Amino acid sequence: MFENFEVPIVYYEENFTLEPVFRQMPYLQKLLATETTIPNLKDLQVLILLTWSFLSRITTFENLTQYENLWSLLLSDCEFPVEAFQDASTFPNMFRFDYLDGVRPWITTDHLVCSKNLLIWQLRGKITIEKWTLLKSLRRLELGGIDVGDNFEFDFPSGVYHLEIINTHLQSMIDVIFPS
Repeated sequence: MFENFEVPIVYYEENFTLEPVFRQMPYLQKLLATETTIPNLKDLQVLILLTWSFLSRITTFENLTQYENLWSLLLSDCEFPVEAFQDASTFPNMFRFDYLDGVRPWITTDHLVCSKNLLIWQLRGKITIEKWTLLKSLRRLELGGIDVGDNFEFDFPSGVYHLEIINTHLQSMIDVIFPS
């Protein structure tokens, strides 16, 4: 019984599927694919039972929200899945989300909402956020390279005990007071 699948390199070819591989691992919970050339998450055909995943270089996240069992998701050099962070009820079990990107072009999101049970949120990439909703459950927030819109509302949750802000527009905002 396989619970973990760690494959450093996954190359995508037309009409190629990993579905037969995953079908042989019905209890798969952890997927680590650090180097992929798969453009669309649906082409990976991962089982929705996953609880932990590290993916790289995915450019389209169709049906990402169907992975309700995810408690940790790390995306490296992927397109940011904006549609997955529009509602606090998405990913009801997720406690950690890391997004690390230095190669994609800037994206803008009107409203970013973290999942209701999210404890750790790390965003490092070229993202402009017009508005966000950070829920009280959040304990650790790391931001790097983030820009904010002109009317950005900084609603900082008081429960955060670890805050890291690097190379962001937030550092120059007037009248932003961080809890001590």
